[in-house]
Amino acid sequence: MEPIARIPGLKGIKRRAGFHVLSQKAAGRKAARELGTTYENLNLIIAHSGGGITICVHRKGWIIDGTHGLSEGPFTPYRTGALPLEAVIDLSFSGRFETKGELEAYLLGNGGLISYLGTYDILEIEKKIRSGDKEADLTLRAMCYQIGKKIGEMAAVLRGRVDGIVLTENMSYSSFIVNEIKSYIDFLATVYAFPGDDELENLALGGFEVLKSGDFSSIQEY
Repeated sequence: MEPIARIPGLKGIKRRAGFHVLSQKAAGRKAARELGTTYENLNLIIAHSGGGITICVHRKGWIIDGTHGLSEGPFTPYRTGALPLEAVIDLSFSGRFETKGELEAYLLGNGGLISYLGTYDILEIEKKIRSGDKEADLTLRAMCYQIGKKIGEMAAVLRGRVDGIVLTENMSYSSFIVNEIKSYIDFLATVYAFPGDDELENLALGGFEVLKSGDFSSIQEY
């Protein structure tokens, strides 16, 4: 992250990088192949949307800003994402939680979709929507709304010079989610969806890029 991106608004606290780097860079290289160029030539916004969600700015091969997967950004199937500060302070001193660990477990494991709908299974939630469940419809759309809004924020980091927007990970299998997110951001750039989270494939692609470059200086021996 660039220095300007690390300043959150309170001296003594810095924003930390916590992204799905392996998944995001692999998706960025897939987008580059679609565009007939290399990842290092592109300005991309990439959203990894699974149990955790991170949305990052990739500028010419470097991630320069992005949402921390545990404490920032949209709510996820079971994490709260960013919350209104005053409400978090009130919750922290409400007496419901005896330890910091209990509060963290609640926010990171019982937030998001599961806190509203009792499940984080996207197929089950879509089934509820088809059966006319208005709360399920509104909640899932709200998550997509937050993802789209954050992608728009990241476009500002690139001053609008966006070559492509990439949606990846397992929630990208859902046409409901992909289409809803696209409805907010497809005016910015072409949107690519690469569903799935094939870690072995992504590791192999990363290793291939190192071998192809011939630069092994970043590899440490353990």
